[in-house]
Amino acid sequence: MIPPKATKALNALFFMIPIACFLLLTWRVFGEWRQMQELMREQLATDHQISVVDHTLSIGAGMPSYNQHPTAEQSAAEQAQFLDQLHREAKAARVQIMTWSNASVASPSAATTAGATDSRTLPAGINPIASQVDVEGGFRDLRRFLYNLERTPRLLNLGSPHWARAVWPKTHLSFTLTRYVTPEADPIEMPVGRVADGPRAPVRTSPRS
Repeated sequence: MIPPKATKALNALFFMIPIACFLLLTWRVFGEWRQMQELMREQLATDHQISVVDHTLSIGAGMPSYNQHPTAEQSAAEQAQFLDQLHREAKAARVQIMTWSNASVASPSAATTAGATDSRTLPAGINPIASQVDVEGGFRDLRRFLYNLERTPRLLNLGSPHWARAVWPKTHLSFTLTRYVTPEADPIEMPVGRVADGPRAPVRTSPRS
């Protein structure tokens, strides 16, 4: 026989357990709802910032570039100089280059065939080299990095930007960076036994004794 006091305690316990479960579930659902609202606000802010950057890049693409070299000579040091410039701009903007891959040089015939429907074909002797670049950093730092690339002395064509959320507060950005090269000039060889024209030095003769 259960004592009356124990029966009252059990009844109270059976009554409180569902209430406690309901309160715990409500607190958990409210926390998930708040987290979802925060993620939605971050997503909206990120989408707005991306639209601003895309609009700025579209405006900059239609503006002429000044004080830039359209091409570089395709020498053994060309790629190393390009990578050094890329790393300098990334360091100045405080972003990290995650991956970089360099495509092969497209021949003029292939470039013309690929762009047969486009009137903006490249002049003869100019070849594009497209590189896939993946970087991470803060949104403002990534935007500064893109601006720096647009202002480099060498002409670089930026395209196909893709933004993705990384570990907060960083953002992941992948894009295609195209540079343009011309064939390396052949060295001038002088024929053997031939002396270049020019003033000859006077010849001194010793007096006879």
